[in-house]
Amino acid sequence: VKASDASVVKVTSYTKAHGTLQYKITILKEFPIDEQFYVNVHSPVTLQDIQIPLVGTAVTPQCAQQPFSATPAYILKLLSNLGLIVTAVILVAFTVWCK
Repeated sequence: VKASDASVVKVTSYTKAHGTLQYKITILKEFPIDEQFYVNVHSPVTLQDIQIPLVGTAVTPQCAQQPFSATPAYILKLLSNLGLIVTAVILVAFTVWCK
């Protein structure tokens, strides 16, 4: 695993477990707008080269408004647990009905 430009991007490898590696990409300075940077991954097993493009921080899209930002937190928590609540009510009703 190598960076296309070592002065802008640093790739560090870590041994995660026996036989497996994990790589960390560190951006050393801001990307120039007119250049493209990538990380080149070479697989000795499959003999493939893969180029993963890196997008600078100036290009990332910004969301104008997050969904559900005006909704109170307890309503969001209730909606996220709605499936669990319905399942629990059905199980209780089924056990009461069968007795």
